[in-house]
Amino acid sequence: MKRNQMKIFFWLIAVVILFLIQQGILAPFNWNLVNPVLVFLVLFSIFGEIKELTILSVIAGLIFDFYSGLPDGIFVLTFVITVFLIRFLLTTLLAREANRLIIVLSVAFGSVAFFLFPFLFNWLLKFMNLSNGFDQTSIAKNLMLSVIYNTIIIIPVYFYYKLVDSLSVKLFHIK
Repeated sequence: MKRNQMKIFFWLIAVVILFLIQQGILAPFNWNLVNPVLVFLVLFSIFGEIKELTILSVIAGLIFDFYSGLPDGIFVLTFVITVFLIRFLLTTLLAREANRLIIVLSVAFGSVAFFLFPFLFNWLLKFMNLSNGFDQTSIAKNLMLSVIYNTIIIIPVYFYYKLVDSLSVKLFHIK
């Protein structure tokens, strides 16, 4: 394997570890609204490369699709659209160095988008009789809690991102 492929594989392992933490540790304690994978991908959309971001968001979406039981592609579309929308907004509107406010607002916006896009896609599939829908009770409450929880976990996920980034640079000598 080439170094770039190894680096992408290394980043994929980091995403899988976060998914396992989310589903194996946080979900049993009913912290279902906390999404460290989303926060990680938002941070990657701010600091990472576009090619790696594409691969990571598609693989993360596939993992969530396989786990969720919803129609295939809902979470792939959600992850890809969310992170590229953030990337687009950051590069066109806020074309400057990322600071704490930009990171917090990006995670908050990503949380809102990630929460609402599955409802939109599922509504479209239900409209075409391809899905039976899912529970939409207390959307506003869960949306606000998701934004709050995801902004709280920015710090540990940011340190995890920096750790994985520094390890990938040391292991593969590619920045």
